[in-house]
Amino acid sequence: MKFECILFLTQQSEKNAMGNGILYNKDKKLNKTIKNLLQTSNIKLVKYDDFNEFIKKPENENVYYNGYTQNEKNTPYRDVLYIRINNNYYIDNKDYIIKKWDFYKNFYNDVYGIFGMKRITNKVHNGMFSNKEGSIGAQGMSGDCNIAINNINSIYTDLENSREFSKNNNLESIISKYITLSYEEKIKFIIDKIDNPHKKIIYQDKIQSIEGSINQRTKNNLNIIEDIISITINNIHDITLKLKGGGFGLNFNYKKQVMKDENIMLSIEFYEFTQTPQSIKKTIKEDEPIPEAIKEDKTITEVIEVIDVNINKKLSNSNTQLIEAVWYQKIDTVKSLLSRGAQVDLTQVDGVSPLMFAVEKGNIEIIDLLLKNGADIHLKANNKNTALIVASWWGRDECTKVLLEAGARVNTQQCDGITALHFAAEKDFNKVVKHLLAYGADKTIKSNCGKTAIDAARIHGNNGDVYLMLK
Repeated sequence: MKFECILFLTQQSEKNAMGNGILYNKDKKLNKTIKNLLQTSNIKLVKYDDFNEFIKKPENENVYYNGYTQNEKNTPYRDVLYIRINNNYYIDNKDYIIKKWDFYKNFYNDVYGIFGMKRITNKVHNGMFSNKEGSIGAQGMSGDCNIAINNINSIYTDLENSREFSKNNNLESIISKYITLSYEEKIKFIIDKIDNPHKKIIYQDKIQSIEGSINQRTKNNLNIIEDIISITINNIHDITLKLKGGGFGLNFNYKKQVMKDENIMLSIEFYEFTQTPQSIKKTIKEDEPIPEAIKEDKTITEVIEVIDVNINKKLSNSNTQLIEAVWYQKIDTVKSLLSRGAQVDLTQVDGVSPLMFAVEKGNIEIIDLLLKNGADIHLKANNKNTALIVASWWGRDECTKVLLEAGARVNTQQCDGITALHFAAEKDFNKVVKHLLAYGADKTIKSNCGKTAIDAARIHGNNGDVYLMLK
């Protein structure tokens, strides 16, 4: 679920809302506008009779309310306003701050504790409040709708300031194991270390968001991580729904009670551990670790975890690390680089992208991987070649088909006005021509020299099937 606030209505509160014209209004346009305002504000009002249907939806089945046990799984109370901590955890607005802090305290204990957390210290600012009001407006047909959101909670200034933890007896072995894993394996490793099966579900999104910090901790023996928890007060005590007759302005009004200082500042200290093996570091040049690693037959995980690699740094040959991995067709290396932030469309000096190199090599698996990670299929090199034109030039019929199915523009012209069809016709690549024509390749497009694809075929003596298809 992605609602910021959820209110499960009782029969009485639903009756009140119905009486005010909020849940149903004879004016269909106004009805739709009210619904849109609630959606825009990420507020979900669950009607009394819709309660069971709502909580049984697949996306809502693993949501917990106010706790980490089976009793709190998918069992919200009615007429309690719940506020989102993450997609799988909501807390009621009462004592919002203390409950939010309790969530993070448990989370850091359960997750960072795996990697040798020594002490966690927080600094809470004074609970100074200011009121904020705002409105979102839209046009209605028959009246003004006011949805007033009022915050009446107080801030806790007595949160636990510091807590210390004992060192894991097997810390070194845990970290030695962790740094050899892929990104997906690391997430699973952390989740498997959490004892509470319900926390495994609740924590999953948050674990993914801090994996980078854990990676730095384990790779560099980092002993301090700083974090900030936002404690902006958007907790809501009640929602007042009123429809005022007369006029045409429909407004969503809200009031927020916020702190002037809105964050809990955290300092997380770790125990030091015996450094992981340095033998890899001795055999790899640190300025160009990945190409050298390929030559040394080292895995990318070994290299990245031991050496502080700038993933997107260009090498002396102007290739990126990702291009090198693609060129040598190291699929695991490509996966590791992409999972660690390699820019999928970062090109070499002449504008050739990783996708274009994968097409040149004819490696469908890497092409699929790059496309799934957002590679721009329409990207042009300096000479205006696209990945599809490269596929045509090299006669990669399977690559051509994959790119066309993924939406490649079939009639793009490079700097000489030549299309993919021109190249395929010139080189007599029967299957490539067939794929291009099936996806709408224009046989009449002329190059800068005034030649069509059939002209290119004839000039190069290709008078067989390709010529007949183009005729």
